[in-house]
Amino acid sequence: MNVFMVNVSKFPFDKTLKKNEFKCIINDKEETVEGYYQLDPIPNMLKKAGVQIDKAILFATNKVRKVSDVDDQSGMSSGPISPLELFKEHLVTIHPELDQDNKIIDIDIEENIIADAISEFIRVVLENNTDDSIELYIDTHGGFRSTQLIQEAIMQLLFENNIHAHFYNVYYEGESENAIRRDEAVNIFDFVSGIREFDYTGRIDSIKKYLYVSGENNKEDDDFIKAIEDISVGIQWCNIVDFEKGIKNLKSYFAKKQTIKNPYLALFEDYIRRDYGKLVISRDIKVVDMVEWCYRKGLYQQALTIIESRMPDDIINRGLLIITEEGKDIIEQESIDNNTIINRCVSMSEPDIKKRFPFNETTLDDKKINTKLCQEFRNNNKAYSVDAMKKSFEKCLVKVDNVNIDLSNYIEINKRVVKDVCYLLFVHKSLKNIRNRSNHAASDKAFNTNNVKAAIQYYIDLYRRTVKKIN
Repeated sequence: MNVFMVNVSKFPFDKTLKKNEFKCIINDKEETVEGYYQLDPIPNMLKKAGVQIDKAILFATNKVRKVSDVDDQSGMSSGPISPLELFKEHLVTIHPELDQDNKIIDIDIEENIIADAISEFIRVVLENNTDDSIELYIDTHGGFRSTQLIQEAIMQLLFENNIHAHFYNVYYEGESENAIRRDEAVNIFDFVSGIREFDYTGRIDSIKKYLYVSGENNKEDDDFIKAIEDISVGIQWCNIVDFEKGIKNLKSYFAKKQTIKNPYLALFEDYIRRDYGKLVISRDIKVVDMVEWCYRKGLYQQALTIIESRMPDDIINRGLLIITEEGKDIIEQESIDNNTIINRCVSMSEPDIKKRFPFNETTLDDKKINTKLCQEFRNNNKAYSVDAMKKSFEKCLVKVDNVNIDLSNYIEINKRVVKDVCYLLFVHKSLKNIRNRSNHAASDKAFNTNNVKAAIQYYIDLYRRTVKKIN
């Protein structure tokens, strides 16, 4: 289905519609089309290109609905008439296929109220449409200046509905009058839509679609696209391996200082460089930076997944928990991972801690966290004794030669940051439990999302402070 869209404009100041000729390119050939009213050239250009219009949608303000005298030298209309009705008559004369009921639809629009018009446009285009695809021809000439925003909004909303848009406009260069196709504008809308989609959801589908449809992809840009695709897949599926792979490949790509050939992709590259910040600029990729990136993007489930699966390695490798040589031998012999060690080493069963600690699983279920107590922890003040914290460490039993070994006998907290690590481990265990409940869609115990977000932010801040103390 071919749909023509335009914002109807007012008559010229002298209300005289004179014949004009407009230069244009049709099928790679230079042509001319006539136009009396300023909205005539594009419909004439489409007719000359062999485009049959199935539906015309005209945005019209109250001003273009007012009847007035006009000297229409085309002879297509006569007597007092409004700009809207005059253009309808011109449009039917140029495209006789529109001379049927409901083929031309006008939609009310005003500069300060445009949402209803956009909604009505989308309803008209999509309702009762049985075609596999829609070709949308947009004449950008006419209407108030904010109509450019309307056209962009329409493009954004219709982007995923198999609609192909073509932009046209009339412009004047000296004494030359021109009608020109500007599909490059559609590429900009499509690409910006793709960047927003990646920004909000982590999906790269629209950007790849743009590169494929526009034919703008270059082999030299494949490394960049592949790295972003790995990140996208990792984010969507909470696949931390793919996410880390994409980050490492992106970091390697930026280190090579390659030049993106596609100008739009170069814009996206600059955006990615700023958005990923330390993840692609720092010498080493820190796990906590990945957690913070996900948190900042609102990807809380992904942040929880990284905390559970990757932070245990960081906590041990950076010396917050210290494992003796004998303990290392047992761990290696029994193939015990750091995740198991961290999760077995701490319990929330100590009554005092379960009651007072602001970021445990129980308080995360509450409607709100005690603000004062939360602030005490943020300021790293003593909420209660370290001894009380340490009481909550339970046995970490592993079986060696059919004998239970308490691995916690071979693990100690870095003496410089005992209290901080205790706090960190409690938050870690609480967030792990929340992540498991969320991941398994457990509905019997709801948790407060604002509290979980506060806990993640606290975890990030506390980890950074703790590591800084021992470096």
